[in-house]
Amino acid sequence: VTLAGDAVHAQAKKDPPKHFTNSIGVKFVWIPPGNFIMGSPKEEKERKSDEIQHKLTLTKSFYMGVYAVTQEEWQAVMGKNPSFFKGEKNLPVERIPWEHCQDFVKKMRDKDKKPYRLPTEAEWEYACRAGTTTPYHFGENITTDQANYLGEIILPFGKKGVFRKKTTPVGSFQANAWGLHDMHGNVWQQCQDW
Repeated sequence: VTLAGDAVHAQAKKDPPKHFTNSIGVKFVWIPPGNFIMGSPKEEKERKSDEIQHKLTLTKSFYMGVYAVTQEEWQAVMGKNPSFFKGEKNLPVERIPWEHCQDFVKKMRDKDKKPYRLPTEAEWEYACRAGTTTPYHFGENITTDQANYLGEIILPFGKKGVFRKKTTPVGSFQANAWGLHDMHGNVWQQCQDW
């Protein structure tokens, strides 16, 4: 789960704060509007049929959670922790159905009186890319030094690496150019529209 929020107040449209932290400690970063090519090129390895490249323009800025929502943050709002991987501090919450993400977002909106929501798929990909055009925001290739994934399997543009057999604490890997962590690997992210 990654939270997003709209930059709605008048001051945010002129000179938005670049960061803020909400009442339960979720850190947000401002994402500027802009253009990007969504999807992947036809020649990219293991490309799926729904990844058709197309130009998109996001006309409004928005805020995006710097990290995936942690188990502690989820527990503070929802009162329980459904995650399978537990134990370390700041592990991302996982095993969350989309409907439960919507409940979490609603409770956060009610609590903080802010327009929280999940990011759309386009916003998520735009924020993940952070101005890059490569398969990963850090370049053409991926290693387990850059993201947590099933390292025993060689991914497209990757090489065999460490298989940690668990999630890693949020922020364990280098952020992208906009300050967002763990945009590749660790846990699946829910989007508002898909």
